[in-house]
Amino acid sequence: HELRRRFTTHASEVGKIHVSGNLPVIATFEQLGTAFAVSPFFEASQSLHRKIIDSGALDSHEAFQLLLTLLQALDAIHQTRLHHDIRPTNVLHEPGRICLIDPGAAREWEADRTESHSQQFLTEIAATEVLKPNSHRGPSSDLFALCATVFASVLPEVSRKEEEATPFELMEADRPDLPTGLKLAIDRGLQVSMRD
Repeated sequence: HELRRRFTTHASEVGKIHVSGNLPVIATFEQLGTAFAVSPFFEASQSLHRKIIDSGALDSHEAFQLLLTLLQALDAIHQTRLHHDIRPTNVLHEPGRICLIDPGAAREWEADRTESHSQQFLTEIAATEVLKPNSHRGPSSDLFALCATVFASVLPEVSRKEEEATPFELMEADRPDLPTGLKLAIDRGLQVSMRD
């Protein structure tokens, strides 16, 4: 019962944030032992994960828009002392719209607080520290996950943890079309420590 209550509370809080990149939540409710969050239906949309599978890597404009839009959403979400589960399957992507979905996955954070998390993380997207059972999570882990998501969207065929090269070096070699500033932003975001 506590998990359902937290889901609806966090979904409601995140859903009240009116900023580009954040999914509005119309209502939350519990029914038959399950918690639900109701949001608008976007007919032509798909997850970022599905877009990459269907269409391949994002171009430089799409990658920049993804990074900028989700940074703005995270800034607003972090001001409420919540953080979000960011990964390609939790990003809605359609022409003219990018937003974080699964607002019930948002969690409260406090500096220097450890917490046991029941949520599963993609090992390529989550910061190493987040994969530990009692981990510190907050804005820095969200920034890391956002940059890992953008990195995965521009180089979907590369496994970051299996390579000797830095993310910047990989993008320099395989994606010369990406602006240097974008590559540097992604690379630096992937170097963020949970203690930063």
